[in-house]
Amino acid sequence: MPALAGPAGANGQLRVYGNGSAGALTVTTTGNLFTDYAADRNTQFSAITVDAGKVLSVPGGTVLRATGDVTINGTLRVLSQNPGGFLQTADEAFSTSTVPGYHPPGAGISSNPAGTGELGPNTAARLGGVGGRGLADGDLRIGEHLLRGGGGGAPAGTTVFKIGGTGAGAVMIVAGGTITVNGSIVASPADFSGNNGAGGGGGGVVVLASKAGVTNAGLIAANGGPGNPGGTQGGSGGGGGGGVILLAAPSVSAGTLQVNGGIGGEARGSGIITANPRIGGGGGGASGGNGGFGASAASNGSCTAGSDGSAGKTLVLQVDPTAML
Repeated sequence: MPALAGPAGANGQLRVYGNGSAGALTVTTTGNLFTDYAADRNTQFSAITVDAGKVLSVPGGTVLRATGDVTINGTLRVLSQNPGGFLQTADEAFSTSTVPGYHPPGAGISSNPAGTGELGPNTAARLGGVGGRGLADGDLRIGEHLLRGGGGGAPAGTTVFKIGGTGAGAVMIVAGGTITVNGSIVASPADFSGNNGAGGGGGGVVVLASKAGVTNAGLIAANGGPGNPGGTQGGSGGGGGGGVILLAAPSVSAGTLQVNGGIGGEARGSGIITANPRIGGGGGGASGGNGGFGASAASNGSCTAGSDGSAGKTLVLQVDPTAML
């Protein structure tokens, strides 16, 4: 007797929403995803809830999957991901090099990383570094490339270890049920104030994809970091470019989305930059938007403000994203 065909199974594409093997994730205490809630690193949940007033921190590049609903009543914070650059000079105790060595910042999703400023004697002005270049419109799509996060900023230091702003991280939430944000999702760079002349990091990436619907009644932010003001060693840094927010579901209520570029470091008056040699301000890291340019260090020890990073990108797709994931 020929075998009888059984009923058709679920669409194989539905595997993108996970298998729910980690059970329901309910964040009742502020903590870190992999330290406090998912030590086995299984992120295939049946549902996700972050309680009001609680903060769940996740590493940059994390993908959270849920077969059911995701509800963010508190805060989902995405940790920084791409390092800022630094200039390691020969007179630093930890350096084994006999010449200065430049370590470029991580590029993240940017087309080009931020650049460091010109280094040289104080007898002439030293140009600021260029800002990173952000994503082209054609690159704004759901995909693994977005999980690289924002680019890091470039430094502006000559004899003291100075690191550029770290680029913000990326998070992707994929749900078979609805995604509701009543609190906030924040993917903006960490504060790098005090690193005089460093460029700000690029904003992060937030991707929410739901088979049912996305409602944002709170705040989703992926702003670029500010550039730092110039100091004794160099000019002011450029601001980081704004990040990327992408929402995809059959029904989307986008609400408040922020992808602002970071402001450039403030101007400094004559006699502030005293080091010899000196360096131009570091460029800002890029993401969805371009990083700002660092300010030149003038021969009289002054600098203008670093330029602001440009705004990032948002995209709302009112589609069933299953086949896009």
